[in-house]
Amino acid sequence: LRGNPVRNLPGAGGTGTSTGASVIGISFTSTTPNQTVEQNTISALGNTNAAAATTVAGIQFTGGTGANLVQRNSIHSLSVASATGLVNGINVSGGTTTYRNNFIRLGTDAAGADITVGAAISGFNEFLGTNQVFNNTIVVSGSGVGGAANSFAFNGQQTVNTRSFQNNIFLNTRSNGAGTGKHYAIRVGGTTPSPTGLTSNYNVLFASGSGGVLGLFNLVDAANLAAWQTATGQ
Repeated sequence: LRGNPVRNLPGAGGTGTSTGASVIGISFTSTTPNQTVEQNTISALGNTNAAAATTVAGIQFTGGTGANLVQRNSIHSLSVASATGLVNGINVSGGTTTYRNNFIRLGTDAAGADITVGAAISGFNEFLGTNQVFNNTIVVSGSGVGGAANSFAFNGQQTVNTRSFQNNIFLNTRSNGAGTGKHYAIRVGGTTPSPTGLTSNYNVLFASGSGGVLGLFNLVDAANLAAWQTATGQ
């Protein structure tokens, strides 16, 4: 799947969540190995339903085994109108896949204006899968944010499979106005240092602004690189 522009879909009525997100730029589910999703531009997708906990995703990927590849995609300007909603740049729900050289920018609209609705945001949401995440640039931004939801440039939640996150740029400059959410550069799954299957190294991590925190591990904030290295063993 290569070279498609996907943009300007308001998604006014849908209420789908999680893998059944109401608005998805590319939804890919296949048990056939060695699939490639590359060089697509996905932008300005949104859901205007302010009453429901809707989900909007740039790429929803559930692959099979083999050498799947998601690379060189540009995803930006995704939004929901509800503070209980969720925005995912890339959402991973399974497969053995390399994600590399993708660019994701969330938290601002297509004109560059801040999105202040305090919905949960994950630039890259690694929910499942055997994943290699290399050389991606992920930026979450916007100021004057309301609500209590957290945001993540990279949100690694699983603790089951082999996963490697290296040579990425994870920036979160999102900043609260009246909101109380926290805005993280990175999260990885695990409960003790050096979790089984995890490699995380050579990444650029940056968080700033009101509510900005470098990392989250085992539900505990890591305020700086030294704390992050101690907590994760990485």
